[in-house]
Amino acid sequence: MGSITAMLASLSLTALIKPLLVLVICLIAVKILLKVADKILLKSKLDKSLHAIIRSVAKILLLFVAVMIVASSLGINVSSLLAVLSIAGVAVSLAIQDILSNFFSGVVLLGAKPFKVGDFVTVGGQTGTIVETGITHTKLHTLDNQVILVPNSAVTSNVITNVTAEDIRRVDFVFSASYDSDPDTVKKALREAASIDLVLQDQPVFAELSKYGESAIEYTVRVWVKTGDYWDAYFRIMDRVRTAYAENGVQVTYPHINVHNV
Repeated sequence: MGSITAMLASLSLTALIKPLLVLVICLIAVKILLKVADKILLKSKLDKSLHAIIRSVAKILLLFVAVMIVASSLGINVSSLLAVLSIAGVAVSLAIQDILSNFFSGVVLLGAKPFKVGDFVTVGGQTGTIVETGITHTKLHTLDNQVILVPNSAVTSNVITNVTAEDIRRVDFVFSASYDSDPDTVKKALREAASIDLVLQDQPVFAELSKYGESAIEYTVRVWVKTGDYWDAYFRIMDRVRTAYAENGVQVTYPHINVHNV
């Protein structure tokens, strides 16, 4: 460092003209290259949130190269300067490795697009509606009106479930009925309960016997609805099953033990 200081002190005004010209040329080149990068990004299909990140990284790299070129024109040993900067870079990266991990995970999310704003998802062990995919965190709005920030590294390292990715969803139910009730009658009652206007007409209601339990027979019911109607359909069908059972004479049973005298 002492030799660099002595070298800078010995520079004359005329000796600074060349480095200054190099600096001006480098800055102009950086500006031109960034404009070219902007045009390429606008034509690309990358998420707009990713454009700012790529541009910032490109700008940092270009300015770093410009600094190296100017330093070389001043007679500074660039290799020594690079060695010092490398050591400093390693120290800084170790100190902010979690931030860097979340940052690059954010880049991956913005590029892969596993979800978008407004999707209802389960990510990083949290469930809610996507509000924003930021540089380091993904913001969720939960059903009970909480806002949760999930680190992007937790999002990319875990299973992502996008509930609203498709236009339609299947609603699954399991109901039970007494062994004394005729299975065909039970299935008829369940189909009646599940036949609501929210159920898609081109997808027939599925109602079949699925298991012989210890105290009751289980029946599986499946219907298809628009994704936005999922919970409305679920609660309406649940509410209708009891009435349908009563109207068709289906008996509901509970766990019990029959004791016989010998």
